[in-house]
Amino acid sequence: MQHLTCLVFTGYPVVGFHNRVQASGTCLDSLEDARITSCPWDPRVKGLFFHQTTFSISLSKVKGFIEDVQRLVVLEPRSLCVLDLYDGILMRYITTSNAYLGEQEDALDFDITYYRSKDPMSPRLFEDFLEEIEQLAFFKYGALPHWGKNRNIAFIGAINKYKNADKFLKVKQSYDPLGLFSSEWTDQVLGLKDGLTIVKDGCALEGLCICSEDIHCAPNKGYFCRPGRIYKDARVQRAGRRTIELVTDRRHEAVVPFTNPVRWSGPTDHQASDGPSPQAVAIRQFSSVSSRAPLAVQTLPAAVDVAMSPHHSRMLLTLIFH
Repeated sequence: MQHLTCLVFTGYPVVGFHNRVQASGTCLDSLEDARITSCPWDPRVKGLFFHQTTFSISLSKVKGFIEDVQRLVVLEPRSLCVLDLYDGILMRYITTSNAYLGEQEDALDFDITYYRSKDPMSPRLFEDFLEEIEQLAFFKYGALPHWGKNRNIAFIGAINKYKNADKFLKVKQSYDPLGLFSSEWTDQVLGLKDGLTIVKDGCALEGLCICSEDIHCAPNKGYFCRPGRIYKDARVQRAGRRTIELVTDRRHEAVVPFTNPVRWSGPTDHQASDGPSPQAVAIRQFSSVSSRAPLAVQTLPAAVDVAMSPHHSRMLLTLIFH
């Protein structure tokens, strides 16, 4: 029987890197056995990799949060099956702290662990439900974030939730005036520096931003920016069809900021009372909203819900893209 090698304890104080003192044995000094005995957090293997959303909500507000989550689960009972297999949602009670960045009231703490792809542009199953829970907690119920976990969006405005935040920053400055124990990240989460929200293509997938446009999601994989189901102020990534409302002129030309090829689905027999039929609608696709560089012109059948204005000079078209 093979035995794992281990570091010999030589007495206190114990100084060194924490990955070399894990209770389950060393990772980097394991036997050369095709990494069968490697630890799940060993960077040499594709081990544990996940998102965590962890926060506390004061007892005076937490009932409403739990009821909102229950309402979400009723809409789709399978939605929370994507949580860590053995964990579910961990909860524990915590008490008020006099620490400057401690709990402001007695609270209930929630720890949610869920799948994270190694491809930052890959969406997740039931992603919209977990994002709505995340935004419910932090923005509707004023949850306090766990400082060592969470995605970027959890720290938006977080420092303003602490009544003694200014005292903490003064103490921080007095003990570390040169910022030796600070980083760009800590300055961002403490509200000392901009850059916490990173807006770019696919940014909502990793929690770098809250989506406001489809391009912040994964539209090429069928995930688009949508309002929450229960918390309507939430903006989440949901699998489904893309709906755009356009206003066209008499020539029925509409600008669509969408780069992927589209397929039209809708009725083709609607006729306007005068003027050209909307059955021939020229859609000019552009590579981006900003550059407006034309890629193609397509002629599509009539749109759903064609609503003519009194003078028929403009019409509202609702286009559904798959």
